[in-house]
Amino acid sequence: MLLMVSDEKGELQEADAAEMQLIEQMRRMGQESLQAWATGQAAKAAELAGQESGVWRGGKKNSSGTAPLVNQRRRDSVSPRKSTYSPFVNRAKVRHRGVRGLCNGGDRFWADVAFAQVEDKLVEHYGILLPESTIRRVTELHAENIYTTTQVDEAWPDEVGCRTVIVEMDGGMVPIVAADAAQKDRRKGKTLHWKEAKLCLAHEAGSKTLSYGGTLQGDVGEAGKQLFGCARSAGFGKASQVHAVGDGAEWIARQVDERFGSQGRYLVDFYHVCDYLSAAATAIHPDIEAANAWFSQQKAAIKAGHCADVIESLRGCLEADDVPDSKAAVRSCHRYLSRRQDQPPVPI
Repeated sequence: MLLMVSDEKGELQEADAAEMQLIEQMRRMGQESLQAWATGQAAKAAELAGQESGVWRGGKKNSSGTAPLVNQRRRDSVSPRKSTYSPFVNRAKVRHRGVRGLCNGGDRFWADVAFAQVEDKLVEHYGILLPESTIRRVTELHAENIYTTTQVDEAWPDEVGCRTVIVEMDGGMVPIVAADAAQKDRRKGKTLHWKEAKLCLAHEAGSKTLSYGGTLQGDVGEAGKQLFGCARSAGFGKASQVHAVGDGAEWIARQVDERFGSQGRYLVDFYHVCDYLSAAATAIHPDIEAANAWFSQQKAAIKAGHCADVIESLRGCLEADDVPDSKAAVRSCHRYLSRRQDQPPVPI
């Protein structure tokens, strides 16, 4: 391994590459050592099993002359279908936790990265090698269980609830691959289309315990149900106030108003406002220092509650009508703030 990382050819230019080389080499050495140990233990288990009556052998021997480990099991003479055990598994004290146990340790990977990348992460963190198809099947099983068992509480609460609940909602496009039902081979005729995933969360003000929700099904009304259910889980009651923060999407603001009424208020978050202000500052003042000074001045005005003054300052710098929106940063910022004067930005 020292010769490998010394890298006389100069192929390893970064520490990450050298680390991956070491991990791969150690994994290979560990697999070879464990396989050699398992082969010896299997031979002993086979000899022990052969001395007992009622031995059931299935499958062919491998190249080393040892019967496959999974095929060498002893069946109970009374109920051969209900009682089986593997001598090697018992001797090696292997405790199989099944799919449920594995999911408890690996689901944080399976929901975070692509299925093919999970395979590498499981080997690195747990020393478990699973095919990509199994990873995908178990992940989809979990998703189906969540979808079929999750109940959204839509009833208006009777309890007082906590004082303030903070909620957020946003949408993002995800790729969906659909198979052609007319094809015998489901690998052929696949089509790719995009669908919006609407995600939401809620928590009591000051609490770090989050309630999540989301949907790929239905319209914005279904997303509103998920948002209300998240708020209920977070402690929303008949005396609670809902503080909703987002990017200013009209459908989100409308759902907050419909679901929470006078107890809810939708506010634009300061991060998105600064995105528009920054682009407008660069368009108004080509000089970097002047743009930064103007940008800081407008941020201070918004924080002080003078959003109308910022809108008025933008009015005198609007681009001509024939300039497309993609190149009209000032006009975009002016329109964004003007349409949301009843949703004063909130500093983050």
